[in-house]
Amino acid sequence: MEIRNNKIEMLPIRVSLFFLVFTEVLFFAGPLVFHAKDPLILVLFLIIVNTCLFLGYKKEIKNHVFHPSCLTPDSNRALVFTRIILIFSVLVKPLSMYVAWQLHSFSFSAFVEKFLLGLYSPKDVYEDFNNLTGGTFLSAILVLMTPLTYMALPCGVYNIKNLSFPYKLLVVVLVLLEIITCLGLGIRKKLLDVILIVGFSYLASRGTKPFRLFKNIGSTLALVVAVVGLLYYFTYSSLSRSGTEDITAFFTGSDIRKVYLKHTSPDFYMSLANVQFYLSHAYDNLATALSQFLSLDKELIFTFGFGNNSFTLSILNKYLGIDLTPFTYQYVLNTKYGLNIGQQWMTIYPWIANDVTFFGVPFVIYWIGKLFARFWMDCLYQTNFYAIPLLSFMAITVFYSFANNQGLSYSFLPAIVIGFLYHRVKTTNKV
Repeated sequence: MEIRNNKIEMLPIRVSLFFLVFTEVLFFAGPLVFHAKDPLILVLFLIIVNTCLFLGYKKEIKNHVFHPSCLTPDSNRALVFTRIILIFSVLVKPLSMYVAWQLHSFSFSAFVEKFLLGLYSPKDVYEDFNNLTGGTFLSAILVLMTPLTYMALPCGVYNIKNLSFPYKLLVVVLVLLEIITCLGLGIRKKLLDVILIVGFSYLASRGTKPFRLFKNIGSTLALVVAVVGLLYYFTYSSLSRSGTEDITAFFTGSDIRKVYLKHTSPDFYMSLANVQFYLSHAYDNLATALSQFLSLDKELIFTFGFGNNSFTLSILNKYLGIDLTPFTYQYVLNTKYGLNIGQQWMTIYPWIANDVTFFGVPFVIYWIGKLFARFWMDCLYQTNFYAIPLLSFMAITVFYSFANNQGLSYSFLPAIVIGFLYHRVKTTNKV
C-alpha cells in the first residue's frame, strides 16, 4: 500500500465544501434578492449539515480500515472487465441515444440532425425530453443494462494509464458520446456530471502522488476548456430556454441588489444572476420547507424510506399503486406555495427529510460524508474495484446537494447493484 497522504485524502471534501459554500454565499450575496423565510434558521441549518458532511468524511479518513480484495482496480481481472464494459458501453450508447433523443430512425443522418438541433435550439430538444411519457421495451432493457454502462466511464478513466491504445481511444470516444448526448438533449446538468466523473476518477487514479494543477499543462488546459465550455453552453442554453438573445432580459422585474445596480453593468449582473439562480434558488425553497417543518400547522411528512428520491416514489406508484407523494415536502410546498418541483429545486435536504424529518437529516449527511471518504480511500489505495463507479456516484450526490437527490433519483439501479458487489467483495473477498 502507498504511504498515506492526508492532503490528498482530504481533497474531495475540501473541493466539495468549497463549491457548496460558494452556492450558499451566492444565495445571500448575489445580484438577485431572495426573500427567504426565517433566513437565520436557514443559515444555522446549512452550517450544521456542512459541518456534519465534513465530520463524517474526516471520521472515515481517520478510522478507515483497509480491506485488500481479490478485485483491486489494478488487477488483471479488473482490467479485463474494464475492457469488456468499455466495448459494451460504446456499442450500447447509440441505442440509448436513440431512445433518449426520441428518434424515429436509426440512420446516421437522424442522429446528426438531432445533434445539430440541440446545438441550434437547446430549448426545443429540452422540452421534447421533458415531454417524454411512458417507456418502450428497449428503454426497459437499457435501464437493466445501466449497472454495466454506468461503470464504463469512471473505470475507463481510472485505468486509462494501464490500457492499450485501442482501449484508451474507446475511453475518449465514450466521453465524446456522453457530451454529444447531453447536447442533443439540451441538458446542462449532465455536462457537469461528465466533468465530475472524469475529474474524480482521474485524480483517484493518481494515488497519493502530489498533484499541482497549474504545473500540469495538460490537466490545466483540459480543466479550462471544460469550465469555459460549460459556462458558454450554460449561458447559451439559458438564452434559448428564455426565448431571447438579450441577456439583460433575464429576471426583468426581479429585485436586484443596489450595489450591483450602482457599480456593475446590466450584462454583468444579469449574467451573474443567471448563474446565481441556477446554483442557489433551491435554498429559498429549502427555507420554506424548514419553516413548514417548524410551524404549528404541520402536514404529515413521512414516506417509509421511499421518499428520498423521485425514482422510488414513481416506481412505488406505477407498479404497486401506492402514492406517497402527498406525504412529501415537495407535494406540500406545491399545494401551499405553488412550488413546481419539475421546474425548481429545493436541495437534497427536504428529500432526505421526507423519510427521517429535518432532525434526522444531519445524521444522514454525516453518513454520506463517511461513504464519500470510504470510496475515495478505496480508489486512492486500490483496494476495491467497485469503489470507482461508487466514487463518481457520491461525487455527483454531494456536489448536487444544492439541487436535489441527484444520485438516487437518476442512478438508483446502478447504485444498488454496484453497492451490493462492492460490499460482497469487501466482506467475502469474492468477485
